[in-house]
Amino acid sequence: GYAFFAGRDATAAYVTGEFGEEGLTDDTSALDARQMLELTQWRDFYRDHETYRRVGTLIGRYYDALGRPTEAMRQAEAKVAAGQAVKDDEEADRQTHPPCNSRWAQGKGGEVWCSPDSGGIKRTWTGRPRRYFQRGGEPRCACVRDEHLDDPRMKLYDGCAPDATRCKVSNS
Repeated sequence: GYAFFAGRDATAAYVTGEFGEEGLTDDTSALDARQMLELTQWRDFYRDHETYRRVGTLIGRYYDALGRPTEAMRQAEAKVAAGQAVKDDEEADRQTHPPCNSRWAQGKGGEVWCSPDSGGIKRTWTGRPRRYFQRGGEPRCACVRDEHLDDPRMKLYDGCAPDATRCKVSNS
């Protein structure tokens, strides 16, 4: 069960998954902006759930004795806002550079291709599959509009024709 959450603020554990005594803490200062945004999803789940009802405000790190937000709460809210901004930027990027369709079969290798709805993003154009090197992340396959093919973050797959909408990829 979840009895370890009863009567205490163990906020961080919702994201870290650390349910030992050290992990059952209200200190979220070590969480990054994405993790803080994830916490708001848990908060909203319980806030909107018909089975769970709010019984009050816990005095401590985030609320003072009068129920007012503390500086720690303001800092947490700022991190959540930063996490939302990152998520919004990523979604805008997915719309501009939608993920490719892909498949892989042992012995045959892989294939990536673009279609007007690849990546689950419906659009009026198809695009060309390219390895998209995003800052700080692993490259992914993106469907790229012809006018963006010269973007230095976009690399042609080895052995793939520059105008192809479908490319074979390595077995690895």
